[in-house]
Amino acid sequence: MAKRNINSLILSAPAICLLLFFTTASCIAVFAENKIWWGYEDDNWDTAGNWATEGVPGSADPVFIDHRASGEFKYPVITDANTDSRCAVLKLSQYGTGGRLDVIGGVLAIESLAYIGVGAAYECQLNVSGGEMLVGTHMYVPYAGVTSVNITGGKVSVSGSLVFCHQSVADGFINLARGTLEAGALLWNTGETRFGHINIENGKLIINSTADRTGQLQALIDSGNITAYGSGSTRYNWVSHPKAAFKIEYTGTSTVLTAAIEDVNTAWDPSPADGGCVDVTEGSANLAWLSGDNTRQEAGHDLYLGASYEEVNIAETDSPCWQGRLDSSSFETGPLDFRSGYYWRVDQIDTAGEVHRGDVWSFTTLPSRRQAKELFPPDNGLLGESLINDPNTKISWQSGEDAVTHKIYFGTCYDTVSEAENDCLITFKGNIDEPAREFSPGALQKGSEYFWRVDEIDHNGGLTKGEVWSFWAGYDVHNTRVASQGFNAWYKVDPDKAWVEQQAEIALEMGCEIYKFQLKPDKNENYEDGTAEPQTADTAEVTSLLTRVQNVPVWQRVLDMPFRYTLIWAYPVSGLNLHDGYSQEEAQAEYQELYDLTIYLLLEYQNTNRSFMLGNWEGDWHLLEGYDDTVEPRPEMIETMKLWFANRQAAVKDARNSLPQIQGVNVYHYVEMNKVQSAIDGVVGEGAYRLVNTVLPYITVDAVSYSARNATHFISEMPERLYTHLDYIESNANFTGCWPFEKAVFIGEYGTGTVSENVLAIKAASNWGCPFILYWSIYATEPRFDFYFVGPDGSNTEQYDLHQQILSKINAQKEIYNIYLNRNPYESCLESLMNQFDRISVSGLMSYIVNSDASKIAIGSREFLRNLFIALLHTNDETTAQFSDMLDQIDDSTITRWQAIELIMNGSEFRDLITDAQFARYLCENVLLVEPENVDPEDLTAVEQRLESESRFALWQEFLNDSRGCMNAIRRRYSNRSSNYIDWQYSYGVTDAAKSRYLPSLKRFWCRLSEPGSYTADFDGNCAVDIADFQILAQNWISGPRDYLPGDINGSGNVDFHDFEILSQYWLAASVTGE
Repeated sequence: MAKRNINSLILSAPAICLLLFFTTASCIAVFAENKIWWGYEDDNWDTAGNWATEGVPGSADPVFIDHRASGEFKYPVITDANTDSRCAVLKLSQYGTGGRLDVIGGVLAIESLAYIGVGAAYECQLNVSGGEMLVGTHMYVPYAGVTSVNITGGKVSVSGSLVFCHQSVADGFINLARGTLEAGALLWNTGETRFGHINIENGKLIINSTADRTGQLQALIDSGNITAYGSGSTRYNWVSHPKAAFKIEYTGTSTVLTAAIEDVNTAWDPSPADGGCVDVTEGSANLAWLSGDNTRQEAGHDLYLGASYEEVNIAETDSPCWQGRLDSSSFETGPLDFRSGYYWRVDQIDTAGEVHRGDVWSFTTLPSRRQAKELFPPDNGLLGESLINDPNTKISWQSGEDAVTHKIYFGTCYDTVSEAENDCLITFKGNIDEPAREFSPGALQKGSEYFWRVDEIDHNGGLTKGEVWSFWAGYDVHNTRVASQGFNAWYKVDPDKAWVEQQAEIALEMGCEIYKFQLKPDKNENYEDGTAEPQTADTAEVTSLLTRVQNVPVWQRVLDMPFRYTLIWAYPVSGLNLHDGYSQEEAQAEYQELYDLTIYLLLEYQNTNRSFMLGNWEGDWHLLEGYDDTVEPRPEMIETMKLWFANRQAAVKDARNSLPQIQGVNVYHYVEMNKVQSAIDGVVGEGAYRLVNTVLPYITVDAVSYSARNATHFISEMPERLYTHLDYIESNANFTGCWPFEKAVFIGEYGTGTVSENVLAIKAASNWGCPFILYWSIYATEPRFDFYFVGPDGSNTEQYDLHQQILSKINAQKEIYNIYLNRNPYESCLESLMNQFDRISVSGLMSYIVNSDASKIAIGSREFLRNLFIALLHTNDETTAQFSDMLDQIDDSTITRWQAIELIMNGSEFRDLITDAQFARYLCENVLLVEPENVDPEDLTAVEQRLESESRFALWQEFLNDSRGCMNAIRRRYSNRSSNYIDWQYSYGVTDAAKSRYLPSLKRFWCRLSEPGSYTADFDGNCAVDIADFQILAQNWISGPRDYLPGDINGSGNVDFHDFEILSQYWLAASVTGE
């Protein structure tokens, strides 16, 4: 076939359109019938049965190749070296569903045009690994849509022009790994943004023209449209290998472009760039580089860092500037001096153990402000929580410029630390001179917030007051995972309250830390004839999401409720119609509404340790523009959804970034989808294209919510079906990394009316690692639904009881861990509980923890037993035979610690101290946590009668397992309740109610049985060993003998150190038992 040269460069889009029109028009008259690839028999181009119209294409036939994901579909392959396959025109993805052609041998001769991508919806591929592909006129890569051409061998020869990205929606990518690509001209769409990319490795690009095209190729190299041995996180940001070199050669009849790469056994592409500057105001510098070829994955990098070029240049691994042998190609330097030059070198160790010496690079640190900069703690987790109870804990900072002395202020009161001066003995902790930049505050109290400040004194004696920093010394983050949501319903239990508010109250009472609702006026067609709910109706002042929150009181009340994670369906008040695209006006308006709402949440709820998540309702229905889940979405709608989600994410992200100083609150954006299985099946016409595979891979989000009925309703396929769906979602998603949990995919909805089915769903979601598992819903949204927590008459359903049982045990596990191990349960412990919540009791959970090795490490056997004797037997005497014998039995594992509690509680000594009536009251008031005035006398009598024949220990376990006690413990977390919820206080630590349940102590009854002052160490008769008793003891310290001497506990006639020691033991017992 004769080749034709096109000597003129046509770079404008209109000119390309003209070229297409005239070329196409001249060929139409000679075209025969269309040949559409079906691929039902095999993948051979030359098999007649693979074509919709019987017969292999000839040179007059247009060929269409689209993705058809039904039957045993295969893409066409041209393999036979002796084959000369032909067609008139080749169109991949003619109908926008994607397509692929593989040429691995033989010849494909296309008489006229080749369109490698026609439709704009899905990506198509041309893969050439051998043989030849000959194009008679022009080849479009693509005409529209997204195209990848991978040439790993063979030759692609275009007689006319290789036209890149003909339309503005087009994006083509050619990877010329090997082989040859030649064309008469290289034409590029020259819009404001130049799409399209060629990456050359061992291949060759030839422009067959007598005109010298060196300048054009160099311009494309300079613009980044052509790279050599390139790489990038996406196809849009590829860059050449820094050690790659292009070679452009003009022969007089053609211009040839090739690329080569130099030795890459050494480290390259340093960051910061060699000779660059680094702002270390925010802390240390991050050094990064790209690894050389063959660098071993573990211990493959020797890093050297110092202030002298000579030192770093000659350094070996025994040098002070050697920072270690690293696994990764990055390194955090730690604090660096300001206005200083640093030198660094990275030697690479290859898989054979050979060391490849690197170049010496340099950077300069930028000057900082004169204030000190906080280095520790850099981040205390999602809730500002960190396990900081080590007495050796140190807080550190980066010196202000020119600082010689640091003045340290530290305390638990912000105002005191902020306003403190030298004479403040409470918060001023002294001066620390350079180069020291750390301070040890000593042991910290769990659950407390600490504030600290560092003032800087410079060489001239000038003082620069520092900022006040803070951190929490609390338990590690713990998330109950299981929760629900409140939307409009066909009934109201409380007709005077909004649906969203009364359901939120139910969620709080159940112990849910998560709640989801929709921020918009509510109504339900089945409630009062569909009349709009007055409590959530917009006022005249409502023009945006922010003004809705500010002017409709119910929204503020719900936002004020102390949920740790509040999920909100947030749609713009300004309106949204995605069916006709996503206009610039709509995008700007929605961006502003979400941005403003995010800013409000960050400012309003800073330092509350809460998180808000802004998302959408089931996104696949938006994509499909209806509820027919068999249809495929319009390509235009796919593009609209990409823009919509990207805009929403940008609004939240930009708002977050604008307030970097805000702490103790987070706002995230999530995308919700609801159709996954049909996308996995991939049958076109039956739901092959869904949000998960057409939109999600092309956007970036904080998290993804899955409304999981598409999985959880298929009981016979559970749990594998849910695992498959969650894996598929996760594999298609691009996450920002801001999300605090290991898994960024959660269950936004699940639920049926059958307990066993919901148990299966909860366990499966927990096993996979979903951080949230949200049941639909608290009230029933339609009369036909049987899946809800609370019915029209206010009665609880089986589903309520199920979730209450789970939440009770999750909260109990946390409290018992806090009390006995001084920490929250690890995620693995929580998952283990959720897997067997229906088989383990609270008492069984407690016995496991009390007997655990971790408990034995936390508190020794002697101390454990002494505390038991103090709490139950009112004695700290360790010399008794009973104490000695029981301690020996615990130490030699004859009995467990749990059995020790049983032996004491059922023993005669305990019965002599505490009557059945008192123990019955203890069970009701301290274990069931019924308020004393609400205890039913008949219930007390019934418990007393049971105690006549049943063991106290068995009854105590029964009351521990009663869900009423667990739920009352949850309710006791809240104090200062008010009608608007703003003053509700939520305790993240161990409450007194929890201590009374899980640390058995009967001290209150001993005090009741005694005269005031007769209780050991209770000098003032208030039934407590407290600070007042210390003061009484201090007043009588070292006093002479008297008939009655308050504070003389041991009867020696003096108040001395021995009495102080005894009082301290009782004080300790009180703190351990929570009395």
